[in-house]
Amino acid sequence: MLLWRDCVFSFLAASVAAVGAESAPTVHTLNGTYEGLHLPTWGQDAFLGMPFAQPPVGPLRWRWPQSINASFEGTRNATEYGHSCMQYGSNFDLSEDCLTINVVRPTAAEVSASKEPLPVLVWIYGGGLSLGSTADPQYNLSGIVQASQDMGRPVVGVSMNYRLGMWGFLQTPQLLAEGSSNAGLLDQRLALRWVQDNIARFGGDPRRVTVWGESAGAQSIAYHLFAHGGRDDGLAGADGGAGRAAELVRRGGREPDAHGRVRGIPDPLACLRSVDGAALFAAHPTTVWNPLLDGDFLTGYPSQLMREDRFVRVPLMTGANTDETFALAGDAAQDTEAQLFDAFLAWRGYALTPPTLRRLLALYPDDPCRAPPYAVTNCTRRPGAGAQWRRGAALGSDLVMGAQRRRMAELFSAPGSGSSPVYSYRFDQRPWDGKAWDGVKHFQNVAFSFQNISGGWGRVRRTTATWRWRGRSGGLT
Repeated sequence: MLLWRDCVFSFLAASVAAVGAESAPTVHTLNGTYEGLHLPTWGQDAFLGMPFAQPPVGPLRWRWPQSINASFEGTRNATEYGHSCMQYGSNFDLSEDCLTINVVRPTAAEVSASKEPLPVLVWIYGGGLSLGSTADPQYNLSGIVQASQDMGRPVVGVSMNYRLGMWGFLQTPQLLAEGSSNAGLLDQRLALRWVQDNIARFGGDPRRVTVWGESAGAQSIAYHLFAHGGRDDGLAGADGGAGRAAELVRRGGREPDAHGRVRGIPDPLACLRSVDGAALFAAHPTTVWNPLLDGDFLTGYPSQLMREDRFVRVPLMTGANTDETFALAGDAAQDTEAQLFDAFLAWRGYALTPPTLRRLLALYPDDPCRAPPYAVTNCTRRPGAGAQWRRGAALGSDLVMGAQRRRMAELFSAPGSGSSPVYSYRFDQRPWDGKAWDGVKHFQNVAFSFQNISGGWGRVRRTTATWRWRGRSGGLT
């Protein structure tokens, strides 16, 4: 996942005057009234950082998110992104109290002029379930909402934060026993419920919600289609690029080091919940946390649930970039097939057997000039990389992304109860500075999808704009 330095788009005097000339938009949600931002350059209103759950701190740390079953008086500010969820390797403004949601819509006047409520597009960010934030400028919704306005088919854009890493996916026998595993996925699900309960108040149509994600965000969407054995809670339809291979852990399969260090304490989980958040963050565990088969939210592996027709059938679009793992392979130094063979034996925990790997290498010959399975027309090998780099990257692309896309499309489109349309695509557009030998890598579709190449509040539409840098990505000022 690429992480660019945070930036905030700031209007000069002319734009500031324009902002002042418009009254700030307000919306009355079930919990209370929020005042947002009017964005005259875009013809949009933005409501940022609205909580959709109780703060998951103290006794609520590592529990499934709790709804806010209370209302507040007066009007609250919704002009800046909320805190980003705890993670390592970013410069976002971090806090455990991070479960907030954002809504970007056409102006109230445009919404009112519409003959019917607007379709809703909900974004779930990727990042390996360990990185990401709605405050990332790359995920600013103004560009794609503006594109819908330009088409004359406006939508309401939504994005939400969810807990990451050990804060969202910690695995212990105690958590499993109390029914609190996979909290990060349940954060997403509660946010989708918030959309159903509140989006009409922003001019959106809760009956026409499309959920959209990339990488771990798309993977998350797939989990929701299999959730609770395929139970349909009427939350949304599905759209997104291919998620990475579902790396699920069997329940009770392992205990984290943190749990081991507190053996002998009568209630280790209560102890960990009482630890100061800064101290917990400083512990910096290196374990990679993945979703867990918990017997409730996830009752089986997706491959098993698909075969048993236990998933929500909704219109589905799934796709992948041509050269997904070119971004993940780095400058792999394998020069011989034997070196590549050894590297794949332990790659990403896939546990490929020697016979399987030998068969795969036969299907992916060391010939970068071939079309399938490489899908490139330039035969030049990547400068500085090993001689087996393109071969390994092509095989890895299908292992991580391509095979899942194909299998999911096949099974979701198979005849069954309430069959829905399934669309599959391959994204093959290099960015403006991309090299032919480098392919179309993981994540490179996002700038095109968001109509946002600036990293800030979308495309620069007028010359009355400049950049200002600061430590966190907040609202317009």
